[in-house]
Amino acid sequence: MLEGLWPIVKKEIKEVTRDRRALIGVILGPLFIVVLSFLPVQLATSNVTKQRILVVDEDNSNYSNQLITFIRLVNNSEVIKESSIPKDINSSLKDGVFDLAIIIPKGFGYNISNGGASSVFLMFDASSVKTIASIQPYQLVIEQFSNFILSQRLENLNLNMSFVRPIVTIPIAANLQGTSSSLSLSYVYFYLPFSLIIAGMSFSTGIALEKTVGEKEKGTFELLLSNAPSRSAVLLGKVVSISFGSLLSMLAGIVALLLIRGMSVELNLGLFSTDAQFNLPSSIELALVVFSVFLASMLMAFVYLAIGLFSKSVKEAQTYSIIPSLLFTLPMAFAWFLPVSLTRYFKFLPIFGSLFGSISFLVTSDFVEIIVPNLVNFIFLIFLYEINLKLIGSEKIITARA
Repeated sequence: MLEGLWPIVKKEIKEVTRDRRALIGVILGPLFIVVLSFLPVQLATSNVTKQRILVVDEDNSNYSNQLITFIRLVNNSEVIKESSIPKDINSSLKDGVFDLAIIIPKGFGYNISNGGASSVFLMFDASSVKTIASIQPYQLVIEQFSNFILSQRLENLNLNMSFVRPIVTIPIAANLQGTSSSLSLSYVYFYLPFSLIIAGMSFSTGIALEKTVGEKEKGTFELLLSNAPSRSAVLLGKVVSISFGSLLSMLAGIVALLLIRGMSVELNLGLFSTDAQFNLPSSIELALVVFSVFLASMLMAFVYLAIGLFSKSVKEAQTYSIIPSLLFTLPMAFAWFLPVSLTRYFKFLPIFGSLFGSISFLVTSDFVEIIVPNLVNFIFLIFLYEINLKLIGSEKIITARA
């Protein structure tokens, strides 16, 4: 099988690169998809979703009360004020009782009034994609309050280094060990996995149907089967060519994301924090995320290959393809509005589990977050491989005419 596989792979890749429609889809498809994908994120961080914010004011000073006033203005937030940290704070964040906990420590007002610097701690559930996406407005409002303090100091002309940044926001993941170190949340941690998986899926759908039911309608599929060393060689050759196109599409998605990032900073749209926009994952983390998304795109290719092999016409295949598209995209549509206790298990879903697991992995550096969706995808990959082999080896597939 391996000896006859390479010629089939070369043939399939040449067909992909020579197809202008496919190349246009690879380049322009991810660009439009990445741009449109910002809509649910903007809805999640807007007034559409009212968030419950726990503010622990251990200082109870004039400055801490002013900061709480600033916080209440974010997204029409429902602020619950406490004087001490509840004992069940970790479970409350994980179960979605609170979307975020903001801790103002003792000495906050004293340090600021005496020209010093103080810190505000943000506790959040790092396994929740919704929390990761919506934490940024609260970081920005604390920065605005910091600028407000700075303007007061400049009026007194008491210039020293503490005036540059009187308040530092320190995000703390409630479900991590050793939370004394701060997490620097970059836009890449959310948008990079999202762009990669959308770009990879956008290519797999159409080309997989074209290479199965499309070839059957043209009458070239039987000729390929008759000249191939085995049915598995034909199947693997098509999967490799689709995966090759998916990688190109992922690259186009990354480029589109960088272009949007540049436009956001240039036009001051506020989509990305200027302090964190250049904070990139390590090479190992990035490689694991790309591998995870690539495995998901291969699984998607197998799904649509099975649909193409089962269908008798392109129109019939396009109708069937709506079902898996809905199954894989509905979790994303409802992720922003479901309780955190439910979205935590999204990593066990095929395809899109790679997205949620990759985001949690980049934030927590917990390998379990990305290993679990990869295992799920791998199990489904073996299952779908066997299904495709049976479909491609059936007599109905060999003799069918459009």
